[in-house]
Amino acid sequence: MRIAYTNHAKIALATILMAGMMALPKTDFGQAPAPAMGGRLGQGTFVSPNFILNLDVQIRGADGAPLKSMAVVTLYSSSGLPVSTATTRSTQALFAQLAPGQYYVEVEAPGYWKMREDALVDPAVSDNIVKVSLTPAVAGSAPPAYSHTPLLKPEVQKDLNKAITALKANNLDAAQKLMKPVLRVAPKHPDVLYVMGMLADKKANTAEAQGYWEKAISFDPRHEVSVYALGQSYMREGNYVKAGELGQKALDLAPNSWKAHSLLASVAFRQDHYGEAVSHGQYLHRAGPGTCGPGAGGRSNPGFEPVPCHEAGQRTGRDSRTSFDST
Repeated sequence: MRIAYTNHAKIALATILMAGMMALPKTDFGQAPAPAMGGRLGQGTFVSPNFILNLDVQIRGADGAPLKSMAVVTLYSSSGLPVSTATTRSTQALFAQLAPGQYYVEVEAPGYWKMREDALVDPAVSDNIVKVSLTPAVAGSAPPAYSHTPLLKPEVQKDLNKAITALKANNLDAAQKLMKPVLRVAPKHPDVLYVMGMLADKKANTAEAQGYWEKAISFDPRHEVSVYALGQSYMREGNYVKAGELGQKALDLAPNSWKAHSLLASVAFRQDHYGEAVSHGQYLHRAGPGTCGPGAGGRSNPGFEPVPCHEAGQRTGRDSRTSFDST
């Protein structure tokens, strides 16, 4: 009798669970597990009925194909606080009633690596959308490594781009003036610290420049342009050990980096390591005359990778994030 009772209880529990799963809509609106006091995570600060902004997270599998498995989408504030979670069997998750500001999302699905994308909920935009492409977790592959660097606000990014333009034109006074409010608003942002380092370097303040780049790397160890700029600075000083370490780190971050190979070739040549210099030099030769050098981009390609000449202008038009040639 006890065994029969246990079996009946298991069947009843399974029926309840299946009924609950069947009742789930195809697109689940970003509802988090209810905390002890009730409501959604981030209630009152990031999520409120008084807010009218939404964030549409669009998910794709390999080669842009629709995702066939269930995915868990978690929305975080720029500081890393979990705001809300959605579970969806479709290619979309919608987070509603959000406060404007910087966020990022993490998406987990069976058979794929966990992926992260920055998101900006902009009150000036009617539809805030972030697209996430998942990478299959196949044997021999490694999960993507992330360091969280929030997006700059549009007006701050605009001022930063103006400062970069002034710096490229060698108008150091204008660049300095433009960077003051940017640094005040975002004193720990790696892109800002990198440009401050370039400004100091242009003024021949090597120690100050290195300090900015080291600080940028401390906040984002994967900030490739700062790693390269610091390595290049040490090489000019004749500190080939540090320059080589940073060149290797830059290459580890971006194995196809034209600049990383160039830095390592220069360091190896100055240390009489001619075989190593030739090896990196051969990569530069293979890159060929069609390589225009660093491309435009954000943190995923922050003006660091070689870009075919015919693509360089197109990339600049597509991405408004920080891009600066550190040579």
